[in-house]
Amino acid sequence: MTASPSLPALSLGGDGDRAERVERLVRAYEVMSTIAGMLWPWDNLAHDPDAVRWRGAIVSLHEVEDHLYVAWKDEDHAEKYAKLAELVWSAVGHEGTSVVHENADRGGLNLAAVSGTGPGGWGRA
Repeated sequence: MTASPSLPALSLGGDGDRAERVERLVRAYEVMSTIAGMLWPWDNLAHDPDAVRWRGAIVSLHEVEDHLYVAWKDEDHAEKYAKLAELVWSAVGHEGTSVVHENADRGGLNLAAVSGTGPGGWGRA
């Protein structure tokens, strides 16, 4: 649905005001980015090309009926930033809805199997 150099891919499922929902996804990502920059200011200073950094950590955000699906670059990024995504999604008006974490790295760990929360990931079901 939406892709830009600064945003991950954004998509929606279900019904509702699409413009408002996209705006909410963008706002959530921008808040996550701001907080990540405050909590991990040295991320952009690391010279290790394999370092776990915020930039590029999220491959896509998908919203269905107020539930957020986050596709992480890999399990290392999910481990470092998952709680941030959950906190921010709740803060932008979705308290009590789930955040489902998925691993975009096909060769990586199945986050649902690691987290034990069932199909889809680490989210609060």
